[in-house]
Amino acid sequence: MDALAASSNLTHAQLLMWLGQRMHPDAPLYNMVETFTIDGPLDGNAFERAFSELVQASDVLRTVVVEVDGVPFCQVLPALTGALAHVDLTAHSDPAAAYDAWLEARVQRIFPLDRQLFDAALVRLGAERHVWYLNQHHLITDGWSCGVIYRETAARYALAVEGRLGDALPLPLYADYVKYERE
Repeated sequence: MDALAASSNLTHAQLLMWLGQRMHPDAPLYNMVETFTIDGPLDGNAFERAFSELVQASDVLRTVVVEVDGVPFCQVLPALTGALAHVDLTAHSDPAAAYDAWLEARVQRIFPLDRQLFDAALVRLGAERHVWYLNQHHLITDGWSCGVIYRETAARYALAVEGRLGDALPLPLYADYVKYERE
């Protein structure tokens, strides 16, 4: 383990999760699912722009884990497109039941560690009822950072609605934290 840790750029916690996922590649052991119900008017396009801007601003959301000769390395992708899926369940006779079935299947998805470590969707259940689904692999998030993502998305959404998304504040880099931990 020590040799692997010395060769990899993962934090100690990330390395343990990577090993656990590698031992159980077909199990969603480290999926961290959050759902946020949004009641009231919502501009889905502005929400998508806000979330996409957050993904571009966040090195951790663009982080993937690649293996080189059996050693895992975090790599930050330059960009991610299509970060937010739109799911409209309003045509179902019972949108809430349709959502429950959709959610049960969606949470079981296995993340391809080398492509994208989160899954996000805006699910429409009615004219003024949506659910924001956010599932992240524990390699890139924890309970505290889920709150940060929620707040940052909300702030960017407010700016997007006002046409001022370019005024969003920059985020600290996760890479700086990793460097701090290693030192």
